[in-house]
Amino acid sequence: MDDMFGGFGGGFDEPSTWTDTALICLDGHVINDSMKDQPQLNKKHCPQDGKPTISECPECHQPIAGEIHYSNVIGAHDFKLPAFCIECGKPYPWTIAKQNAAKELAKELQLNTEDQKTLEISIDQISKDNVQAQVGATKINRIMKTVTNATGEILHKLIVDISSETAKKVLLGR
Repeated sequence: MDDMFGGFGGGFDEPSTWTDTALICLDGHVINDSMKDQPQLNKKHCPQDGKPTISECPECHQPIAGEIHYSNVIGAHDFKLPAFCIECGKPYPWTIAKQNAAKELAKELQLNTEDQKTLEISIDQISKDNVQAQVGATKINRIMKTVTNATGEILHKLIVDISSETAKKVLLGR
């Protein structure tokens, strides 16, 4: 009976849910959120950008939590790209890459030194879903009101993309 279900969730004494491992490229493209359940989808490199894929945290080497499988439920899909490792709390490579891209683009705005430094600190704050995300998002909104060029619009979109749900509400005025 276990072979029919791939050894996952087939028995009565097994848990009703289990978490698979995710395979994600270094730029954050989800290749496979169910590596164990659907190994045929695993790839060594991303088909979108050719970057290598990882299935564990580069810092602590724990598996990246993937799709949650529920016994007797077909089609439940609740995977969301994680920004931070749930074991060690470090940002994943794609989170760092997006933060660095936003900081690099922010330098193109030619802000004064104080606003530039505030923007860089705030970019790190908005990635986390905590009270500092609101502070960082509020500061970003203040600074972005002074920017009227196309680079500012691109930066704002990138910042929203890397923001936690808490920060998005502030940045988008919700």
